Amino acid sequence: MKKTFSIFIFIMAFSLNASEIDSYTQRFDPIADSTNYLNGLVNNKLRAAGEWANSIEGCSKNRLYNAVKFQFTGSILGELEKYINASEEVDKRVIARKNSIYQDFGVLEGSALYFYGLGSIVKLGDNIVGADKFGHFFSEGWTYFDKSVLQKEDLISVLKFGDHSERGFFGWMMTGVYSYADLAVNFNGLRFWVHLADDQRVFTRNYGLRSQESYFSCKGGLWVQSRSFDWSDYVDASWDEGINCNMYPKLSMEDDVNRRIASAMPYASGISKSCPIITQRCDELKSKYGPLGRYFLHPRCLESYKRLTSR
Repeated sequence: MKKTFSIFIFIMAFSLNASEIDSYTQRFDPIADSTNYLNGLVNNKLRAAGEWANSIEGCSKNRLYNAVKFQFTGSILGELEKYINASEEVDKRVIARKNSIYQDFGVLEGSALYFYGLGSIVKLGDNIVGADKFGHFFSEGWTYFDKSVLQKEDLISVLKFGDHSERGFFGWMMTGVYSYADLAVNFNGLRFWVHLADDQRVFTRNYGLRSQESYFSCKGGLWVQSRSFDWSDYVDASWDEGINCNMYPKLSMEDDVNRRIASAMPYASGISKSCPIITQRCDELKSKYGPLGRYFLHPRCLESYKRLTSR
């Protein structure tokens, strides 16, 4: 029975992309900024998607959506996430669970952490970002887009759907971790799909979001890529679990993690011994996202310098 349960947990963890990361341990060790390299990968895939979408004349948005999904989303892990984990070209760091801030979790508290391990970490600008976030960006971003734009559901209900997902198999049921950063990435993935082919007019007007030139426009019956992709248009401190803190189902688990975070952080000016470790960056996020931030920014980040003492 125990063997059967273990196999079930392993399959569920893998198939649901239930890896977690440690954004604190060895956080300040040198790691190269991968922004430009990953920009190149995305733009190559967008060009390939545009060529496939144009294999039949006539600007079909559905064909373009399917072409982009084929390039970036996988049945298990996102294509970019798989590439980053396997590539020797991307500078990354992986922390073993036994050395991580989650080392005190029991097997039933974070099953996927035992069977699947922790994911790799890369650096984008000043942000420490887990490879799993790229899967969230394209895959869960598409789910948000499909619901809010194509099916015309209210955005707030879609953001609440993300909350329910993090409380279920996509979050703390499998890993013991509720990631606000995952939710922030999902939202920014929605923004990417909104920007793909001029679906943004109503969306940006209703929610006060800045519009951008679409990636593809229709000219002479063919899709033409109008601008290049740049991760800096989407990645910010909300993607960084050292700034946009996690939540845990038990206070004892949070206490264990907080103790490990405190021991991992150096004594340095401007660096906190608890999350968010750089509180000023939360002020930037509150200003950027406004009222929507309450759906994907941790309460500590929303309150910046204040600290929650209880739930």
